[in-house]
Amino acid sequence: MQCYTLLAGVERLLANAVRWVVPEGVPVEVEAAGPVGVSVFRQPSRLVVHLVNHHATASSGGHGDSAPPRRAANRSACRSHEPKVRRLWEDRRLPAEVMDRRLQVDVGSLDEYEAVAVEW
Repeated sequence: MQCYTLLAGVERLLANAVRWVVPEGVPVEVEAAGPVGVSVFRQPSRLVVHLVNHHATASSGGHGDSAPPRRAANRSACRSHEPKVRRLWEDRRLPAEVMDRRLQVDVGSLDEYEAVAVEW
C-alpha cells in the first residue's frame, strides 16, 4: 500500500524498522523522486542491485512506455577505490564516486526496471 499511497510517517516507520534489524548498516540506500523497490544480491566480487520503479509500473498498468522517468542514486560500502559500475539492462557504464568509503552512483533515469552491478 505504501507504494501507491505515500505516507511520510509510514515511510519513516519502515525505514527505521529496517535500520533496527540491520544495525551494521544497509548495503544500499536509494534516493528517488518516487517509490523504488530495491533487491540486493551479493556475488563473488560484485553486488547486483535490482531497481523497480513502482510509480511507473502502477501508472502504466505494468507497461512503462508512458511512465515518467525517475532519478535514483545508490550507495554501497566500497571495498576499493576503483569499482566498475554498470547498468546491466542498458549495458552502459556509470560514473561512480567514492566518499568516506561509500560508493555514490547516479543511476540516472529509471523507467520500470534496471539492474546495476558494482564490481571490485
